Amino acid sequence: MKIKNIKNVIFTGGGLKGWAYIGTIQALEELIDFEYLENVIGVSIGSAFGLFYLLGISHEYLLELVMNLNYRDLIDTQLDKILINESIMAGKKFKNFIKEIISTKIDPDITFLELYKFSKIVYTVNALNIDLYKIDYFNYKNTPNVKVIDSIVASCSIPMIFPPYKINEYHYYDGGLCNNCPLNLTDELNTIAFDVNTEMNTGNIKLFNLIYSFVYITNDYYNKSNDSNVVFQILDNRFKDQAFNLNQSKDDIFNIYMNGYINSRNIIYNNFIALK
Repeated sequence: MKIKNIKNVIFTGGGLKGWAYIGTIQALEELIDFEYLENVIGVSIGSAFGLFYLLGISHEYLLELVMNLNYRDLIDTQLDKILINESIMAGKKFKNFIKEIISTKIDPDITFLELYKFSKIVYTVNALNIDLYKIDYFNYKNTPNVKVIDSIVASCSIPMIFPPYKINEYHYYDGGLCNNCPLNLTDELNTIAFDVNTEMNTGNIKLFNLIYSFVYITNDYYNKSNDSNVVFQILDNRFKDQAFNLNQSKDDIFNIYMNGYINSRNIIYNNFIALK
């Protein structure tokens, strides 16, 4: 029998460590009664996988897709326009990749209001509004007419890697920069938050280390006043350098997925089933 007391699910950001969420989706499929779900909240890459889970896109489909993924198909470098566009990549290929996955279930240009009418689940994405210096939360209540895909791209727009993403008159960067786990949006009693961030990344690319420094410092300060026992790390420390590893092998991807599955399943069982 599947458990019914998880109503809110949060997927945090974490770059290419997000493949672990394929395993999380598998664990949720096996253990959680989807009919009782009320909120899905996603940040950065977690916003994409949160939507995939909400739409019922299977872990089998996602795993096969990423195991056959060529990262070069997602990279649209624009070295001649770095100063103009403020980024290394344009981000259009990434957007199209996410839209192709969404299109297996619904119109990839669906709005938040249309998504809520379709699913009856509140889907929320955050992104950093760099014009108003604040975090914006996209959902059917706050932004009913905004396209869901636009909020996902905005929330995944890592500074210097992707350009700031424009929605209406405002420009946005990665939601994980300031609030990578928005527990402020939920009742923690019936909430589980999955986190793919382990200890501080210490890769060889200093640009990525700089970005992660901002993320960790800002979120560490924010989370000190929001201590919670519903946030669970689903990846072992051995994967700490995988967030921006564009040289991931198929074995790397599979191991990240499997580690995410095993840990997610154990977390759900130990904290929501075994305690009953």
